[in-house]
Amino acid sequence: MTPLNRTRINIVAGAMTLAFVALVGRAWHIQVHRADTMLERHQWRDRSTQSIQAPRGSITDRHGRVLAESVRTMTLVFDPYYFFSQMPDRAGDLNRLLSGFEGYDPEELIEWSQTPLQDLKRYHVLARGLPPGDVDAIVEEFEANGLGGVYGEASWNRVYPARTMSAHTLGFVNYTGVEGATGLEARMNDVLKGDQFELSLLRDSRRRGYLQGELPDIEAASGADVELTIDSRLTRFADRGLRNTVLRHRAERGMAVVTRVDTGEILALSSYPTFDLNDPQSVEPEAWRQPAVSHLYEPGSTAKMFTLAAAINEGQIHYDSMIDCENGLVHVADATIRDTHPSGVIPAWQVLQVSSNIGAYKIGDTITSEVHREYLRGFGFGERPDVEIAGADAGLLHRAPWGPVEHANVSFGHYFMVSALQLNLATAAIANGGVLMKPMLVKRIYYGDGTIETREPEERRRVVRAETAREVTRALESVLDGEAGGTGSLAAIEGVRVAGKTGTAEIYNNETGAYEDEYVSSFTGFLPAEAPEFAITVWIVRPDRDVAHYGGHVAAPLFSSIGREALRLYGTPTDEVEHSLAATIERYPIRGDVIDERPSAIEATELNPDEVPDFTGMWVHDALATARTAGLELNISGSGRVVAQEPSAGTSLAAAQRIRLSLERGGELL
Repeated sequence: MTPLNRTRINIVAGAMTLAFVALVGRAWHIQVHRADTMLERHQWRDRSTQSIQAPRGSITDRHGRVLAESVRTMTLVFDPYYFFSQMPDRAGDLNRLLSGFEGYDPEELIEWSQTPLQDLKRYHVLARGLPPGDVDAIVEEFEANGLGGVYGEASWNRVYPARTMSAHTLGFVNYTGVEGATGLEARMNDVLKGDQFELSLLRDSRRRGYLQGELPDIEAASGADVELTIDSRLTRFADRGLRNTVLRHRAERGMAVVTRVDTGEILALSSYPTFDLNDPQSVEPEAWRQPAVSHLYEPGSTAKMFTLAAAINEGQIHYDSMIDCENGLVHVADATIRDTHPSGVIPAWQVLQVSSNIGAYKIGDTITSEVHREYLRGFGFGERPDVEIAGADAGLLHRAPWGPVEHANVSFGHYFMVSALQLNLATAAIANGGVLMKPMLVKRIYYGDGTIETREPEERRRVVRAETAREVTRALESVLDGEAGGTGSLAAIEGVRVAGKTGTAEIYNNETGAYEDEYVSSFTGFLPAEAPEFAITVWIVRPDRDVAHYGGHVAAPLFSSIGREALRLYGTPTDEVEHSLAATIERYPIRGDVIDERPSAIEATELNPDEVPDFTGMWVHDALATARTAGLELNISGSGRVVAQEPSAGTSLAAAQRIRLSLERGGELL
């Protein structure tokens, strides 16, 4: 072996020895000096935990119609640490693929690229509420471009199929779809919210997760389903009538409340304007509150029934005691009380019929202000309604004793403030023989373990004797007798005895300390008067005085319309009620030039624009509404539900000129 070859061999052997020593030294340094750090990094890369949220329970109406439900979606997540530790030179490609996602800002990419690795976050949300298939496609696109750090996580999106219906009552959840933010969703969050799990995942080099062990029972961990007392059929009807009434009278807003007299169940709680629960950010936060429980106004003349009830129950007057209404003008201390329609000496019941302020003052003056206040408290005024609706207000009821002017004002509905729900429940107490019921919004709760919690009607207290309630009811029936001077004749329903009271209250401005030249027009009452089932309250706020502003003109017709519908849905309506449906539709036409007539999301999915709809099983009003949406004309014979149609469902719409519907009971309706 020549000296040159030996030198070369020694050089190569020395280099290999140095490399081996360096490799051993590096391994020793990693395994000894940096063992904890590297193990920690390795653990993060290979294994991680992920929070899994079980879905919220659904919310349905009393008939099982879904009002709120959670739909499986995906959240698209980006891991800045992983990306910039593995492929920092691909930032341009990353920017191209991420542009367009609402959770991505190109400025953040620049910031990430300039941030030390150890300070980069490992979780950044790019988008929420995406369909699983879309997320899969996005991740595949990243992989096809040789990029990693983007992956999907299971999430939930809260969907409200009925959109605007009961929006203020239901409320909505926050952006995660997990926590209730407003309304019933917030008040019953602990019941509706599902459990959360921590899953152990194995992740590959691109941060894709693989489950270790079995997936927990998501169904059992889901939130409880809540069934409400709300009837979506009656609510939708009330919504439409309320909307038409507000628009027709160019009012600021309106509210309608319907309850079951004997149980306190809330069947409808309508408010207009409303908003789409699927897009709550389209309105100001103030619009999220339920005005029927949070907006307070003086009740006006509707309160006269409670003044009469208190005086009769105390034995100070009788149903037909004579009251001197002073021909429409009387002075009390330094104030003057006037009546719009002057009366002389009339029986106590007629004070309600003609809505005399002076008569109500005279009746209220037979009892002390302390006693009067106790009766108003008994009817629920000045007391927060115990109901699962966020923002329910107790109202304003001043402490007694009151001065003579204040007591007079209270007697005919001023100097105290109430909500529409409070007025409805107090009205229902008269209808219920003098017993005030606790309001019911939740009917049943279905828990994940199979147990069912059923809410039962609950009496709060007896306010007046049954005989007192019957006498006040007789007086309220007279209010609808227009020929005898009753102010509420437009609330009448042919063939049905109705009891109720009109109200036209000036709006008090707390800031100025004076009354505005604006009004709340109202009607509250119950039916059938001889065996009350439904209490209905309608408030229209700030109607245009150039159109009308008295409660008997503005609110009473809608009361009548809702009353007809309630009887149709829940009772065996008389022929007069069935045959008056056509008049109801004419009274409240839905004009496309004024009102947004788009169907709800549910209705839209049920109608094929090219085929005749299936009317079978519908009530008359539902059939008319469906036909209106589809642009069809109907010939209807009989009454009740639709049992047959011609042409049949599914027929080409182009070939159908007019649809003939046969209803279950014979006779011509239209």
